[in-house]
Amino acid sequence: MTAQAGTDFLLKLGNSNAEPVSVAGLRATQMRLNNELIDATHKGSEGRRELLSKAGIQYLSISASGIFLNSDVEESIRKIAFERDIAEFSLFFPNKDVINGKFYITHYERAGDYNGEETYSLSLESSGKLACTKAEA
Repeated sequence: MTAQAGTDFLLKLGNSNAEPVSVAGLRATQMRLNNELIDATHKGSEGRRELLSKAGIQYLSISASGIFLNSDVEESIRKIAFERDIAEFSLFFPNKDVINGKFYITHYERAGDYNGEETYSLSLESSGKLACTKAEA
């Protein structure tokens, strides 16, 4: 097993089957798979919690941040956020795995200090089924 470069963990606007565009200026990308648990504990559980398998809501959360470069893809993301649209995004992993899905931008922020670069950050939440493609060996 070898370590993987974080620079190759990319968020892209669009579906991986249709030439998605990398979010420009990325410095950090993070994902979190959320699984809601369903408590199925009953009187016969002998005081121990029991969970219902494959139940509850599952969703993917993504956060990304970077340097604002005033690119076309950044303009598209800003527009999607302001219009509260759901759009296709893809996560590309260093080992060539890909997750495609539709996402809602729950947070979009831009900031700039007087003596530094302008930055952005955004958070996305999945909507609907996710397609996970494993890299070919």
